[in-house]
Amino acid sequence: MDFTGNILSRLSPDWITEDEILYQNILPICIAGVLTLIITYYTVKMVYSLYRLLFCLFVYKPKLKHLEKYERQKIQQRGKVRRKNGSTEAPNNDFVPPAVPNGWFYVMLSSELQKEEVLQVSMCELELAVFRDTHGHVHALDAFCPHLGANLAVGGKVRGSCLECPFHAWKWNGEDGKCVDIPGAKKIPEKAKIKTWPVLEMNGVILLWHDAEDRDPLFMPKEIEELYHENWTVHCKAEHIVHCHISEIPENGADIAHFIPVHAAVVSSGSDLEGINKSESSTINHKWSAPSWYADKSEWFMAHGELFHDLAIMNKIMPFTRAHAVFDQIGPGIVHLQPHGVPFSDMIIVQYVIPLEMFKVKVIHIALAPKGLRGRLAALFALWAEITMVERDMVLWNHKVFKGKPLLASTKSDELLVKFRRWYSQFYSLNQPEKVRTDLSW
Repeated sequence: MDFTGNILSRLSPDWITEDEILYQNILPICIAGVLTLIITYYTVKMVYSLYRLLFCLFVYKPKLKHLEKYERQKIQQRGKVRRKNGSTEAPNNDFVPPAVPNGWFYVMLSSELQKEEVLQVSMCELELAVFRDTHGHVHALDAFCPHLGANLAVGGKVRGSCLECPFHAWKWNGEDGKCVDIPGAKKIPEKAKIKTWPVLEMNGVILLWHDAEDRDPLFMPKEIEELYHENWTVHCKAEHIVHCHISEIPENGADIAHFIPVHAAVVSSGSDLEGINKSESSTINHKWSAPSWYADKSEWFMAHGELFHDLAIMNKIMPFTRAHAVFDQIGPGIVHLQPHGVPFSDMIIVQYVIPLEMFKVKVIHIALAPKGLRGRLAALFALWAEITMVERDMVLWNHKVFKGKPLLASTKSDELLVKFRRWYSQFYSLNQPEKVRTDLSW
């Protein structure tokens, strides 16, 4: 028996063994240690999450079953869409416009692409290699090298203003796409050129110009002056994948009749329409009034709208809940939404819609507001309210079919839908290549 055992035997009754004494002393210590580790882990995790929420760019990516419930059926429907006689024909004999209109589309936040970094981007039915050169300028090239098809974004290196292929080290100029160096070659072929795409950094994001006829940009996006002249910043971002045609998303702004059935339930009810409809509670509701949509007469690529909001309890409008929202539709893929009133401070929510392929669209929401805790909290609240409402629309978009020739009624809402579709059709080319030619009578 060792020294410890002698002491324990003297301090303990004869009927308690040494193992039992050690067990009685060590077990509480082990339990206390495990509990301390668990509490510390969750405390650190909570503090870190709070820090990211309040002081870092907050990115919301939803995982909601009711948004993806019928995704398989939607994919099957997308597979049935076929092209015939130069037109896009849906199974119900409706005409569907091309998947990608002409315009500016979101690529990523400027902060997401560092100097001498290259990233692969899938958008507009394209695979792109987007890189920032050593001078800080952004370039976008077709992702696959014309030599033997290597992906320039996977292992490619930025060399000055060029992108070097990871396979055979051919260097491609980001400005014009020409090959400037081929190791071991005496002469560079004149045809050695890769497709480049116009890009623009504005409002804290990188935008790409897509045109079916390879024309230079026909218009420019609207600058958010507060980002450049005041102490504003991008506080938070939300990302969604929606299974519908790209035109159906901005069309929502002109569809004023849907606000009452879809968006009347209080925002805290969430975005599951089935759950909202089953609920019998209607004590608190949103009241929407004076919605409008109209095309800009001076700038052909812009449209505008506005909407007033009140909160009602037992159908009685509560004071100090009036909010006024105005929005600008800029081309087919950008919307600036500016809410005014309680509880919003100065802020702007920007919605970007990016076509990925037919009936598959990425939707980005970005909240911009003054720097500081007040602006941060206002931006987080506004983004939460906005995406909750938009997710209700996403439930509908994910489960509906596109009606190129809808059955219309003599209502103000349907009249605005017709005006919207005529306005939106200008972002498609009548003389597009045959693979995307369409009937624009819709």
